[in-house]
Amino acid sequence: MKDQRIINVFMKRLWILTLFVVLPMCLLAQQKTEYNRKGDEAMKRLDYSDARMWYEEGVVQCDPYSIGQLTSIWLANQRMRPSMHSLMNKCRACLELMANNKDTTAISQLIVYYTEGIGASKNETLAKSWQDRLETLRKPVEPVFYPSANQMKPDKPKEPMKFFVGYAYSIEAPYGLTVGGLKSRLGWFARFKTNLGFKDHDSECRGDGQIVGSVAGGPLIRFTNAKKDFTKAKETKLTEEVVRLLISCDEKEAAQLLADRKAQYEMKKTFGNFTIVRKKSTMLYGAIDSEANERIPCKYRNVGIAENGRAFERKDGLFDIYNADGVLINEGSTYY
Repeated sequence: MKDQRIINVFMKRLWILTLFVVLPMCLLAQQKTEYNRKGDEAMKRLDYSDARMWYEEGVVQCDPYSIGQLTSIWLANQRMRPSMHSLMNKCRACLELMANNKDTTAISQLIVYYTEGIGASKNETLAKSWQDRLETLRKPVEPVFYPSANQMKPDKPKEPMKFFVGYAYSIEAPYGLTVGGLKSRLGWFARFKTNLGFKDHDSECRGDGQIVGSVAGGPLIRFTNAKKDFTKAKETKLTEEVVRLLISCDEKEAAQLLADRKAQYEMKKTFGNFTIVRKKSTMLYGAIDSEANERIPCKYRNVGIAENGRAFERKDGLFDIYNADGVLINEGSTYY
């Protein structure tokens, strides 16, 4: 009993370490490229509205790749240019910041911006100025020769062992943990799994109302009208197992109804407590809450990032600005 308690405390601490240290670091690394990956997927589908929405996430961080892709969209789609004016102005500001740090790729793009009038009016003088600066930076420099020496290559530093932690959850075994290490071609792992409740049950309630498994140590059984039968059993004799299975059936039914409502939408990105979506039947954008209720109506052509919320592009080319609570704070704006 004492050993079991020690194991439970140990696994809880490892779970806390995983949740608050390892998981946030993994999510941060993934988030840095997630918008570009989803933007590229939209580009493959020729879904430029969706691609623009994802790449705009990168403009907030002056991501050169996102800016390059948005520039390609602007050059290839004249229909989208009026609604992209504010966005391309932000791209131009990022490029100027990078160009002033002698980034030749950014300078090359700025020349295109001022030549084509992207994010600003056409300006041949500024385009020529950036062209001169680009040629100056690209002038070859005198080579620097270093004496060659046939020195012995230093020994390759030994690769330290990398550790990993994994966690699995289920109703039957709430605490499932895998820890291990990997070094070069060798590795190891240890897996722990505990069962703090329902140790004698292996029954499962499915979304269609079926119960599959054994009840209270009995043989394998299958109920096709499970919820009705267990409700009747509850009226005659209340047991912990019957109550648990009834609750499980209710949860599965509610989950199926929620899944059906969510299936009407393409999930895009989080916005406060809501999720920005695109309705499949109309291909228009809006936002839903956790119960798949439309909190921002799906009637907009696109979504952008505004200073104090999100800018939803209307069919007339103007923008409605919503804050993170789903409140309309600016209606019919010409820019954002």
